[in-house]
Amino acid sequence: MVVLDQGIDTSTAIGRMFFKSSARSPTSLLSRHALMSERTRDGLAAARARGRVCGPRLKLRPMQAELARQMYDQVDDQGHNKFTVAQIAAEFDVSRRQANCKVARSSLHTTEPRKKPRPHHDSGSERRSPGISLCTVPGHAYEAVVTGRSAAEDAALRRAISTDRIGTYRSAAEATGCDALDLYIWDRDLAVAFLADIAVLEIALRNAIHAELASHYGTDEWYALAIGLDDRSSRALAEAWNRLPKGKRTPGRVIARLMFGFWTGLLEAGGYSGKEPQAFKCDYEQLFRAVLHRAFPGGRPEARSIGASFDRGWVLETVGIVNDLRNRAAHHEPLVNGFPLPGQKDKHGHIVRLTAQEGHSTCQRLARLLDRDLAAWMARTSSVPELLLSRP
Repeated sequence: MVVLDQGIDTSTAIGRMFFKSSARSPTSLLSRHALMSERTRDGLAAARARGRVCGPRLKLRPMQAELARQMYDQVDDQGHNKFTVAQIAAEFDVSRRQANCKVARSSLHTTEPRKKPRPHHDSGSERRSPGISLCTVPGHAYEAVVTGRSAAEDAALRRAISTDRIGTYRSAAEATGCDALDLYIWDRDLAVAFLADIAVLEIALRNAIHAELASHYGTDEWYALAIGLDDRSSRALAEAWNRLPKGKRTPGRVIARLMFGFWTGLLEAGGYSGKEPQAFKCDYEQLFRAVLHRAFPGGRPEARSIGASFDRGWVLETVGIVNDLRNRAAHHEPLVNGFPLPGQKDKHGHIVRLTAQEGHSTCQRLARLLDRDLAAWMARTSSVPELLLSRP
């Protein structure tokens, strides 16, 4: 035996002696492991030189998994799958096992017989096939993606959701002929999409107002000055201040702790500061005219485009609707029937409600008030419009 890279040749006496002595050596095991590691590194280097990508396969992201399922669900005229699991795995550069787990268990069509499931408490239940469900409303038709759920999973969802809550969706589903749970899940996804948009708007709003107040008063710590805040605003500011450790009360952290309601409150008329007989009215109208109007550079052209007047009340209406929508979504309240505007009633004494579409339009309007480039980005990336069109 001749080992080329170690200089061992057992055809010679010295080579046989060296080979036997190294095998009996106490350090031979460590040497063999070191040799294995060295050869592994050499093999990986050679593979990379040939263009091979080493390491574990990437996992499918949720959107890729959905696309993979859609590819697997496509069939030809004979009812056979257009794409095999191996082809899908190669397309997304994942292992065949992972692709099979993502698509084969929930496909609409398959050319292979499925194995009989193991018995369990609901073994007789059928799994709902994923795909496209056409739900109709008088004069409209929507296509909604139905997620594969078994009867056991449906039962689990119904146990997790209260009877009163699911009743809201059941009533709405009866009008469209769709499943109440599909409507509930769609409503959840819509709330998540709204919160994603509003998260950007909230930060943009507070930074815009903070920048103008800091510029006007000449300091980032404008909140420490006597600028005429009412008791409600002062309490919110004190709570944000007290939530921070003493060594971390920097302007950036204080501003970040102030909630959406604080910034909305600065656009109201202003309340009272102090208690009787030392209670004084705070005039936020003057604060808006002197400082805060500059936080909305797109306000005048936007108001002019719809025949409105750019004033504090109009800006407050826009910001207030976004704040109400945010609270509705954050507290997991239904959006399927729109959302109410607390404290606002119509001429018949009923609480004013807006549709989800009107809420989205208001979010876009607020973005245009703050920054038209930001509004363009949000209009291009928001998933709310697509969800509104895919309502069951």
